[in-house]
Amino acid sequence: MIVLYTWWEVCQEEYLMDFIHDIYNLFWGDLFTIPLPGGNTIGISLLVLILIPSGIFFSVKTKFFPIRMFKEMVRIAVEKKEESNEGAITGVQALIVSTATRVGMGIRRYWCCFDDNI
Repeated sequence: MIVLYTWWEVCQEEYLMDFIHDIYNLFWGDLFTIPLPGGNTIGISLLVLILIPSGIFFSVKTKFFPIRMFKEMVRIAVEKKEESNEGAITGVQALIVSTATRVGMGIRRYWCCFDDNI
């Protein structure tokens, strides 16, 4: 099916794409670069400057919960299913489903936005 756009619709679409590109560059574009040996550089974005201190802050605030509870997380993930919990899922199944829903939905969202065939 051929879709015809008016000049105004094309201008609005280009404006919208430019706006999205500018917002993307604001967050993920390099605010500054750090020179590395050998002539290479590494770029530091705004989100990196926000997320790393936030991660440190929340780790300290929760008294390093993920580190303290790592042994418990592994124990729950590998524990065997008890006979009394016939309808329940195991820890590994819960981990796999949780990961699959997050990753799968992200991929589906990407396809819906950028691929006209899906």
